[in-house]
Amino acid sequence: GRILVVADALNVSLSAAWVWQTYTVGQAFAVHETAYSYSRSWVPLCRCIQACVLGNATLSTALTMMISLVDYFYYQLRGGQAYRLLATVMFIVAMAWMTELAAWHGAAAKIEIRASKHSQVLLHK
Repeated sequence: GRILVVADALNVSLSAAWVWQTYTVGQAFAVHETAYSYSRSWVPLCRCIQACVLGNATLSTALTMMISLVDYFYYQLRGGQAYRLLATVMFIVAMAWMTELAAWHGAAAKIEIRASKHSQVLLHK
């Protein structure tokens, strides 16, 4: 219960930090756009890790879409190329859902194993 609320709150907070980072760091590197683009290359990886580790694929999908929309408008205002954003969004969302589904399948398998062990104990009594 509480751990999920904390994870969701952290996910929202980190997403807000990504938006803040886009505008503040982007403005700081306004003169040296290549330096900003180079330092920006680690952001999609961190966002993917954030989505996978903090879980809740539905929330992560919505946050990823919002962050990418902000990135898109930022790049459009700066005259940059925003074509890579779609691939980034698709990758992050796919990884978040794959992680979520793997967790659900793992939990279902554990429940099935426990149920079968319980049934075997009842049969042996």
